[in-house]
Amino acid sequence: MSKNPKHEVPKQTRDMLEKIASIPCLYRHSLNRNYYGIKKHAGKIVKRAFKNAAGEPITSLQEAKVALAGWIASLGKKPRTLEGLYSKEMATQFPIGSFASLIAREGIFDAETGENMLRGILNNYFDGLTPEQAKAEGIDLSPLLVSEEDRAKAKQEAAKCQTPTLAECFEQFIEMKANKKEATLAKYKKFKKAFELNNGKPLLLTPIGLITTDDLSKFYVAFAKGKKPRYFNTFSIVVNQVFEMARVNKGYIEKNPLDVMNKDIKRLKVSTARDNVPTIEQCEAIVKTIREKHSKPKDQTADMTAFLHLAALGEAEAISLQWRDIDFEKEIIRVTRIKTSFPFDVPMYPHLKPFLVELAAKYPNRKPEDSVFQLKSVKKPIYAACKRLKYSTYSPRDLRKARITWFLRKNVAVEQIAKWQGHRDKCR
Repeated sequence: MSKNPKHEVPKQTRDMLEKIASIPCLYRHSLNRNYYGIKKHAGKIVKRAFKNAAGEPITSLQEAKVALAGWIASLGKKPRTLEGLYSKEMATQFPIGSFASLIAREGIFDAETGENMLRGILNNYFDGLTPEQAKAEGIDLSPLLVSEEDRAKAKQEAAKCQTPTLAECFEQFIEMKANKKEATLAKYKKFKKAFELNNGKPLLLTPIGLITTDDLSKFYVAFAKGKKPRYFNTFSIVVNQVFEMARVNKGYIEKNPLDVMNKDIKRLKVSTARDNVPTIEQCEAIVKTIREKHSKPKDQTADMTAFLHLAALGEAEAISLQWRDIDFEKEIIRVTRIKTSFPFDVPMYPHLKPFLVELAAKYPNRKPEDSVFQLKSVKKPIYAACKRLKYSTYSPRDLRKARITWFLRKNVAVEQIAKWQGHRDKCR
């Protein structure tokens, strides 16, 4: 007659443990697959449920081996070094050579796993000591720590070798920028091709994870020869964006090697020194060239350019100027300096008044609130005119400087010029 299952006596944990044939004293629970240690010690049978540093049951055979080794050794006298854990009894079970190698297994532990295993050993053998407490008690953990560090390093090197090449990363970067203009994309491809000219390490075919700061520094030094600073700096910015994409967007690398590169290598100094300020004759030639290029009746490009050097005002002040600000009776122009919001008056200089009268005649139906110039900037037309005239590249500010310099040569007091420029300190 069979027994009623309801009245069966529940099995104890010991009855549910299965012997691991190849390893003495190691058992595994048949249901939850947790590992246990059972051994006769001092005339008694002792049992231990193995747990990791987090207090969770160990289900990994490799971790169970480590825990078993520590537990068996703990039944005797506690040694002060990890090497001391490798007793003769352990040698019969783990014929390896040193206790540190007990945590070795196929593959490489990551840093987190290694730390957890170390804490597991301390928990099972040293009664829950932390690595910090073990160090304070003089327990030498170096064999284990060094071994784990080497494994982590090896894993990182292996991961680096599996990253895409610099050429592939450049292609991915160009794909991300597909919405850019064709000229911009062509520039990116040109920068990529620049790495093909490298005489040393073939960086373009090198996995990006293996490219070091030293590799890039050597390349930059060679590449910078004969390059204009602005071109080289743009190249450096784009390359940095490629490495940042590999780090942030793709996760191919943990650190950007360009972050620690010497700034003097990564970026060339751009000279801000210009040629001499243009002469009045050069300013007039620039205006004439622009007027020939922009000859339509309603095109104000040449007029605004002429106003800048005749009135010695900046582009921002000219753009904000309204017809109500020009007082022909008092022969003044009411201006607000955009940078400081400071109002000031500019006289209608003898060389300026005829220009303004002629300009006003072009717009007989003008309203006081109308802007004098319906433009946002004349920088590009000025640059183009300088190129056609084979001048240095001048800016709207340079045209203003030209008239200020002309005033100084006419022996106008510095304080008076400062007042006309809207400088409150009267001497700037």
